[in-house]
Amino acid sequence: MVLKVRKIAAVVATGVAVVGAVLVVPSAQGAGSVASSVSMAAPASGVYGSTIMLTGRVTRSGTSTGLSGVTVYLQRSVRGQGRFGNLASTRAGSTGAFTFSVVQTSAYDYRAYYPGSATYARAFSPVRYPVTNRYVALDSVVTTSSETGALSATGRAIPAPPDGTGLVLQRYSGEAGGWINVATGRTAGGKVTISAVVRPGSSGTYRLATASLYPYGPGTSASRFLEHFVWRGAFTKAPVRTKSDGDNEMVINDQDPTFGTMHITTYEGQLGPQVLPDDLHCTKARAHSALLDKPSHSVTVYLTAGAQNRAKVLPAGFHGEVTIDVDIIGALRTKYYFQSAGAVKMSTRIELLCSN
Repeated sequence: MVLKVRKIAAVVATGVAVVGAVLVVPSAQGAGSVASSVSMAAPASGVYGSTIMLTGRVTRSGTSTGLSGVTVYLQRSVRGQGRFGNLASTRAGSTGAFTFSVVQTSAYDYRAYYPGSATYARAFSPVRYPVTNRYVALDSVVTTSSETGALSATGRAIPAPPDGTGLVLQRYSGEAGGWINVATGRTAGGKVTISAVVRPGSSGTYRLATASLYPYGPGTSASRFLEHFVWRGAFTKAPVRTKSDGDNEMVINDQDPTFGTMHITTYEGQLGPQVLPDDLHCTKARAHSALLDKPSHSVTVYLTAGAQNRAKVLPAGFHGEVTIDVDIIGALRTKYYFQSAGAVKMSTRIELLCSN
């Protein structure tokens, strides 16, 4: 009998058949009376567009004896319909083993078919359903506001789900021992932007995830690392050291939401308190200093980091606030202090740009 083939899938010498167009095979089946068996294993799932391997063996039923060199067909049906057609063929190896490679595209059931011979009867493997998970990509995750802690993430889902499908931005939490949801965005044309996610400074790993939506299974992206720098009060972490010279009084206001305000009164002496905040994992510092009275003498405030020394002079009678900022990358220590010629009452708020 002549085997009619329409664009037969290629069969490699190793016994791996690359799936192509559907095959047309002889309608006559093996007339043998010896029972045969076909096994086939498949992964539980594979990402859209990826290649998975279906592997199995043809054996004499009830034994481990493989049927060497026999032709095996891979059959496919739309999930749940039970209408199988031949998709590819290959020859089993010396032990009866065979392998097919399949590109994940949609929801399909697969089975292997041995058409039999003069000795062996035909046989089918159990049906396998490797779920095609949707491909998800996290293209970017960035800090959009160091003042509020807002994040923005962009990504894609392929094949594009219906517009309005939810994609979730997740962050790995060591404390929770897994991924936690941060915010949700809705797709448009398969793309998504998730923004206005307000979070404190952190160093973490993010990913995008979407739930199952037939015919596709759930999808998760590869992860991306983000060091998220946000301004915070310098005293959310205890200062490394504080020091006062002379008869000074310094009160750190732990009721302040920014946790970075000091109220300082100097009665005598030239040097106000020195504050060395814990600036590990921080890149910038700034100090907002406000005189609470109108002294008859000038006051100079300092913010230093390594060789950098920023200073501003508040003239006699000044009433208001001044801000100093300094880049502290690479500096061993950040220090705030002030000098005055007499008594001063001052409120100072120190902030750090940190990822902790």
